[in-house]
Amino acid sequence: MNLNEAYQYTLDTIEGMRNSGMQIKMVPSKSRNNKGTVKKYDRPDRLSQDKWFHVTFYPKTDAHRELIQDMRKALGWLCIVFDTGGGSCERDWELDWSFHLEEMPDSDREVLQDEVEKMICENLENKEEQ
Repeated sequence: MNLNEAYQYTLDTIEGMRNSGMQIKMVPSKSRNNKGTVKKYDRPDRLSQDKWFHVTFYPKTDAHRELIQDMRKALGWLCIVFDTGGGSCERDWELDWSFHLEEMPDSDREVLQDEVEKMICENLENKEEQ
């Protein structure tokens, strides 16, 4: 799989999640306007800036939260890597300068992402109890 195929596969994954009933918003990444960042990552192993998007998922159920995590893991096992984050009510994927292909899946990254997801869920549970 090359970089453009990986990007299209990721977009198809997002569309499948949208078709499951999840609310998803995609907006051009603010990084597109940062000349230093654009110059630094203007390389064949990175996406062109016109493809940089910030994707926000608004999961309403535990099943949606699990789907986001499972799809991120599945992409990671295909060596597709990008920044992720979020808060108690949303999850974010950064399809921007951080999007690239690794030679092998990164299990250390997956463990750390699982820990972040666990902290986000614990924060959400604490808010609901208040």
